[in-house]
Amino acid sequence: MFNATHKGRVTTLSKAILTAGLLGGAALSTLGAGSAQAAWGPHPGGVECNFGGVGPQCAVNDPSPLVEHKQVTLLDWFSIPDPSVLEFTYQGQTQNPHHVDLDFEFDDTDGGTLTYKIESFKDDFDLVNFISARGANTSLTKTYGTGWNGTDIEGIIDVLSLTTNNADSGPAFGKVLYVKDVWNGPGGIDNLSNEFRQVPAPLPLLGVGAAFGSIRKLRKFSSQLKTFSMG
Repeated sequence: MFNATHKGRVTTLSKAILTAGLLGGAALSTLGAGSAQAAWGPHPGGVECNFGGVGPQCAVNDPSPLVEHKQVTLLDWFSIPDPSVLEFTYQGQTQNPHHVDLDFEFDDTDGGTLTYKIESFKDDFDLVNFISARGANTSLTKTYGTGWNGTDIEGIIDVLSLTTNNADSGPAFGKVLYVKDVWNGPGGIDNLSNEFRQVPAPLPLLGVGAAFGSIRKLRKFSSQLKTFSMG
């Protein structure tokens, strides 16, 4: 009786271990397949992913590698033509160095949306600039804020519009921005360029001290000149 029960337990335990192993293997295979589809690829100055076409494919909730202390995570999109490419780059010699650019292979005329989060792991953001190369009869808006509810941006900071111009900018703050771009035809739209600027770094304490020291020296020198001229 004891031996039979013991064998039964061993058999049951073996089956459980085998089942768990199979399920675990399936889960790892699924994760591996998802990761392979969700990779970001290299791009001059940063990284990129693709909507259709060839190369690493863009995926929801797939954070990019860090690009100069910043990271982009795609949240949602609608009606982005195939093929298109999303580029996340750092252009250090420009006034607004971080760029999130959506380039269409062929002009888009039927409109679409792109929603993403950009996060800074160093300095706060202080400005957002919106640019597009496009034809007549087009309109674009960028809404950005501090949150996203799955449909709309929450805690709206500003709404930028390119209905009658090719660029618009607004203030920003904090280390995390949620952004939703919306564009419409019937005119052709070649690309959307989102530029982000961070708060300039404060003067190093050593530099500040040196500056105050120089001011004190100038005042002392000026005082000595006055004494000399009066004598």
